[in-house]
Amino acid sequence: LQYQAKVLGNLGTLYLDSDRVTDALDCFLKDIERSQLIGDIVSQAKTLNNLAIAYRRLGKPEQALNCYQNCIAIQNELGNTSDLISTWLNMANLYRIENNYSAMRDVLERALAASESLNDLEKIAQIKEMLQQNTQEGSQ
Repeated sequence: LQYQAKVLGNLGTLYLDSDRVTDALDCFLKDIERSQLIGDIVSQAKTLNNLAIAYRRLGKPEQALNCYQNCIAIQNELGNTSDLISTWLNMANLYRIENNYSAMRDVLERALAASESLNDLEKIAQIKEMLQQNTQEGSQ
């Protein structure tokens, strides 16, 4: 099952990169089912993040947000700050698309604090730029 889950996840990513989003979604759903059966929570978090991206691309923001929230819960449990930051950035992008600038700012501020704790200068610069864009977009 672990091998199947990995293959499905990789195939889903290829489909996502090829704009075959429905096929990607199908692979990710099968991937997460297998990952849950074997208790691989690291793979579950990665797949939830990918599922969220697929749902976002399909215009299903509620499902995407649910996947991001479940992913964040797992990443918090694992203490994986770097992956957590990436998920927050993806979530911020969803909020931007949905014109929810307040929620976007909240998520970006969490990502900034976490990036500062890791002294990740590249992420800090990226997040500060996103916060600046948020301020401009939110005031229009």
